[in-house]
Amino acid sequence: MTQQGEVYDIGYQRYLGPREGRWRARKALWANGVRLSLGLGRPLLAKVFPWGFMALAVAISGVAVIIASFTANFISDADAAGLWGYNDYYEVISYFLMIFAAVVAPELLCPDRRDGVLSLYLVRPITPTDYVAARFLAFLTIALCALYLGQIVLIVGYALSASEPVEYLRNNWLAVPRFMASGLALTLFAASISMAVASLTTRRAYAAAGVVGLFIVSTTAAGVLVGTSTNAWFNLLGILSTPIYLNSVIFGSEQAVFSPPLPTGVPELWYAAIVGGACFLLWLRYRRLAA
Repeated sequence: MTQQGEVYDIGYQRYLGPREGRWRARKALWANGVRLSLGLGRPLLAKVFPWGFMALAVAISGVAVIIASFTANFISDADAAGLWGYNDYYEVISYFLMIFAAVVAPELLCPDRRDGVLSLYLVRPITPTDYVAARFLAFLTIALCALYLGQIVLIVGYALSASEPVEYLRNNWLAVPRFMASGLALTLFAASISMAVASLTTRRAYAAAGVVGLFIVSTTAAGVLVGTSTNAWFNLLGILSTPIYLNSVIFGSEQAVFSPPLPTGVPELWYAAIVGGACFLLWLRYRRLAA
């Protein structure tokens, strides 16, 4: 008995549209990462940390501006008037940035590995390096927007509070490239460490606890060791001491972050080693996962 078969045309067709290539895939990963960082399309609880951090960044600057508006003899120089400087803003917001990084970075990396989505991404014309870079840039985008927005509120508020706004801007225009460079250095530091830790686990809670724990333990250990031995080298153990030092250097502050001071170039090399090492660990981890 012979069997007969029938072929049905169910409408499958080849894609005839434009081929946008890897850059389109990279852009899609970055845009998706931005949405994840902001908690868009997710429950209300997922929006608390990112939007709360952005609101806090602006609120801190707003308080400083309000104080400036009631400060007597505020003419054209905030530092001369004893007001909160732009470098002081980063020293305060850096602690909240680490908490933000501890929550958001695992959100960008952990779910894709836990749910097995990473292998689907890599079927497309992208590499593990593309994936990691897109997620990294998504974090930088949101974090830098928050930091720069706070600094913009600060400089505009100070200018409007000054008796001569134009004179204030003329005397302080160098603050703009300085706070852009310092904000980038601080954000790169937070992003590299938090995402490197997040690459080691598929659980967001474990990754967040690891980042916060690393921050607390390193800062406490550095403070105890420096206090008992007065050796400035132990300051390098504190997770935020090095980027805060760079912040002071960029703004030309005379405040001694390390006491006694370390040899010239050592903190900068230590910063490069931490950021470079964390980024290499992140890249190597995803190269192995894709193998």
